[in-house]
Amino acid sequence: MIKLGYLLAISLVSFIANVNLKKDVQAAKVSTENADVLVYEMNYLNTLYTYEMSIYKEDSIGLVVNWKMKNAAGKSGKITITNDAFQNASLLQMGFQSGDKILDKGVNVLLSKKMYGEFATKSVSNVFLSPTDGNPVKLIKQENSFTNCIVNGQQEKLFTSTVTGFRNGKAVKILYWDNADFPVVLSSEQDITLKLVEIKTK
Repeated sequence: MIKLGYLLAISLVSFIANVNLKKDVQAAKVSTENADVLVYEMNYLNTLYTYEMSIYKEDSIGLVVNWKMKNAAGKSGKITITNDAFQNASLLQMGFQSGDKILDKGVNVLLSKKMYGEFATKSVSNVFLSPTDGNPVKLIKQENSFTNCIVNGQQEKLFTSTVTGFRNGKAVKILYWDNADFPVVLSSEQDITLKLVEIKTK
């Protein structure tokens, strides 16, 4: 009986801590309405590249992302994610190609509402990770945790969901901010490693 009471007490403390963590995290108010700049670090073939992305919403079109590489290569581009894609896409791209791109069937950096909803309700979503893939990757949601990130100059703990799967026999691991208003990818481990290091809002 004592052991059962002890276990119940531990479970209650764990539950309260998890709720408080999520409350603390949501103090960082970021959404597609006020997001301004995202800074990512990409590790490709042991070389670190920094990308700065300006993101804003145009109601009649969708999300517009202007990005530039801050390294010597100096690449830049513009990605437009249509409203339909942001709602319904099953394709999540993490790469950056120079020039203007319109994504009407995919998203970049942010999960679509469909993906986020499936992870929230079913803990699994079939996601294409490249437009050339013939089959989607079955990504399975793992336990929640938190990720440190600089938000408007302050270190914040962002309530995090991790999803994992296999693509072409290789492990895939994606962490995203479990925030329905702004389900941004915090890190992605595939052929390249991408990590969000800073968020600035308007």
